[in-house]
Amino acid sequence: ERIKSIKEHMREYLDKGDYENAMLLARKTLASSPQNIPSWRLAAEISEKRNDANVLYFLQRLVALEPTMDNRLRLIRLALQWRADDLADRTIAAMGPEARNSAEFHQLAVQTSMRLGNTIQAKFHLMTLCDLEPDNRTARLELARIRLAEAGPDLRGSIRAEIRSLASDPALRINAIGTLLNDSLKQNEAHDALALAAELQREADLPAAHSVAVAEALRKFEPARLTDYLAALRQRVQTRPADVVRLGYYLVESGRAAESKDWLISLPDTVIGLPGVQRIIAACHADLQEWPRL
Repeated sequence: ERIKSIKEHMREYLDKGDYENAMLLARKTLASSPQNIPSWRLAAEISEKRNDANVLYFLQRLVALEPTMDNRLRLIRLALQWRADDLADRTIAAMGPEARNSAEFHQLAVQTSMRLGNTIQAKFHLMTLCDLEPDNRTARLELARIRLAEAGPDLRGSIRAEIRSLASDPALRINAIGTLLNDSLKQNEAHDALALAAELQREADLPAAHSVAVAEALRKFEPARLTDYLAALRQRVQTRPADVVRLGYYLVESGRAAESKDWLISLPDTVIGLPGVQRIIAACHADLQEWPRL
């Protein structure tokens, strides 16, 4: 019987889910043959399946030896997954002209730019993406959102009209209306803000980011309804840690630190013990000047 190659053994271990032995063989191969492209590729695949951050190291080495667009796109995707945003940005900057017509490249570049706060770069990639995919309504909405944040009075109406038209798409409706609401809040437009808040309140299972925008509209323009709305919102999100964190911060920022603290400490221990929730409770103590409790 023919002796199997190390690579075949690696693949066999990988297919069986034995990632430990697969990685041992990969490292052994790379130690003796550091220019072996298939072994770097397998090592990256093993690390990805193990959910191991070392995948970024293996992919960087693979890109250095085989700088194809597919390898670079994979590195960007996983860098974003592991919150290595600077690595994603450097990889984007190193892409060649072949990336210009890749919708996936521009989507990843938008995500990276937004994380890094570079809205100018994000807008460039969104404009290119919209040219490549004219029917990409998600990209059109994101581009309109950025343009609206920058717009003067002469352009604001037309951009809002575009966003309102995109709200006819059920998949975009909540984000589109939420964008319009945030703009109306920024401009202190009471009538529009309350009308948009009412639209969002009719949506089932509204995400916390939009729920707190509704709360802000009520706080600014219809405060008599705010207390009941916040009570219902606290009840709705109390089992969703990410939403607890978002609402907790909003309560502190809007001058309701005592209310936020009382609510947070009433939650189950499994929620209270989460690092994000602990940070909000500390923020409540600081805002209330309860220094001994910090």
